[in-house]
Parts: sequence; structure tokens; C-alpha cells
Amino acid sequence: MKMTKKKVKFGALPTENMPKKSHETRKPPSRPAREIVKDVPTSIDNRKYYTGLKDVCKRIKALKTISEWVVEERIDRVILRKMKDCFQLPEFELIIDDSLGYTIAIYGWFLPDDHELYTTSLRSMNNVTVSDLIRDIECQLICPGVNPKELTGQVIPHVIPKIVDPLYSGDEDSLDMFPKKQFWRPSDCSLLCSPTAQLSTACVEYSHASDLKARAKQRRLSEPAHIKAPVASTAPERLKLTLQMQRLKCSELEHQLEEMKQEITKSSVLVDHELSNDLTSIIGDCSSGMTPFMNLFWQQQKK
Repeated sequence: MKMTKKKVKFGALPTENMPKKSHETRKPPSRPAREIVKDVPTSIDNRKYYTGLKDVCKRIKALKTISEWVVEERIDRVILRKMKDCFQLPEFELIIDDSLGYTIAIYGWFLPDDHELYTTSLRSMNNVTVSDLIRDIECQLICPGVNPKELTGQVIPHVIPKIVDPLYSGDEDSLDMFPKKQFWRPSDCSLLCSPTAQLSTACVEYSHASDLKARAKQRRLSEPAHIKAPVASTAPERLKLTLQMQRLKCSELEHQLEEMKQEITKSSVLVDHELSNDLTSIIGDCSSGMTPFMNLFWQQQKK
């Protein structure tokens, strides 16, 4: 058998019988080869629930779950309202236009554009049925708003007029010429919230910030004002505390002054007439540049 001998090529790197390290490390796995990205078909359901506004009106008439709702058909829209006996405005109002877009109002106030009832169905009746949408509306609670400690521009009144019955005057609202129910809401209140939340996120944040502000104000009112604080822009409670503090300081100083006078009188020593004149002249020469306490002391010494 004929054997062939391998020849070493010039510039080639050796790959066989190479020295090995005492601690051999594993090489990282090789990166996969590049491939052309192909468009993956998406499984989007392009089914539409309604073909147009006439189809919506036709199928609404066959629904039995909206017996409490009043349906009003117009040329370019259909309006569904759910009324309450005591209010003039509808509790819930659903407006569907000829483009199958819908709008929801709660006691005359429209839901914000980023509400969940809009975003889940892209605010189109092509993606949700009327019965499912009404069920989602009724299962949520109307946010009761906030109870502001003070009226600011951050809250807006939501006024709902009540129905006046002229034949019945026993109601407490009969004394009011314009009976109404009023809520206070932040400008970004979502109006509808889940039953577990009770309040919208904006109302919760406003209530928390309002409580912190009220506590800080109460803590500030419990501290006396600066002695040189302007009276016109300072709360009367703080001025009262400052006056009480100053009166207490004056009382303490008067008490200390009286004790000093009594101690000087008690510890004084009588001297003859010549020594008294000498001391008086010495004290008179040193009266300039004295502190009030030193002046009081020397005046008592003169006596």
C-alpha cells in the first residue's frame, strides 16, 4: 500500500496536536446564520358585527336585554338612554353614529377618550355588540367624585338637575327653587370605575394629595408666626399663638426683673454719706456704654 506524506502549506495555521490549557474553557455557541425575515400572517379577526347603522337599528329592536333603555332613531345616529325617575338627565347614554363609532355619556358628561370602554373595542361597533357594550356599562359603578376641603381650579362641579313634581310638596327639595344633585370631580375623572375600586384613579390621587395638603396646613397653623411677619397675609390662628408666646415671654422677664430687684434690696449695705457720694460720682462716670442689665444694677446701687 502506497502512503502519501502531507506537506505543510506556507502561511497555514496548525490545527492538530496543539498544546492544551490546564483549564480548558468552553467556547460560546456559534451564532445562527442570518435568514431573511418573512412576514408572519397575523390571526386578526376581520369579522364585523354590523354592516351599517340600519343593521344596528334593526338588531336593537330584537334585543330583550335593553328593556329599561329608551331607543331614539335618527337619520345619522341612534341614541340609547337609561333614565332615573328623579333626574332630568339620563343616567347612561349611548350614541352610535352612521360610521358605527359610539360615544358614552354619564349624566350629561362624556367619558374620557382613554377609557377602557373605548380602548378595548377601538370605539367602534364593528368590534363589539350593543348588548355586550350595554352590559359592560351597567356592570361598572358611577364614581361619586371627591369632597374638596377648599374649592380650587382642580375640581369641577358636576350638577344634575332633578325633576320637580308640582303636585307633591312634601319632599325636602321642595324648598329649593332648582333642586339638583352635585358632584365634585377632577378634570380627568373617568366617571365609570370597577365595583372593586369604588373611586376612579384620578379621584383617589386628588383625595390623597388634598389630605396631605390639609395636614400640612393644619401643622403650619399650629405653629406661631414670626414676630415680624406681615399681619395682612398671616393666618389669625398663627397671630394669636405669636401674641400668646410674646405675653408669656414678657411675663417671665417681668418676674425675673422683680426677683432681681428684691435680691438687690435684700443684699444691699448702708454706707455713710461721703462714701455714697464717691460711689455715685464713680457710677456716673461709668454709665456710658452699659448694657441694660448693668444700668439697672448701677441704678439700684445708687439708691
